[in-house]
Amino acid sequence: MNGLNKKGILLLTIPLVLFTFSIAGCYLDLYLLTHNYADRPYMI
Repeated sequence: MNGLNKKGILLLTIPLVLFTFSIAGCYLDLYLLTHNYADRPYMI
């Protein structure tokens, strides 16, 4: 019972972590993109 519960929590946690990292990566890409454009407008 305890092992099954831990496995279930792990199976729920992994997609949540991956989803969070993907969202954070998207925001980081947008942030770097906008700041690169702001610093160097000629870089297109």
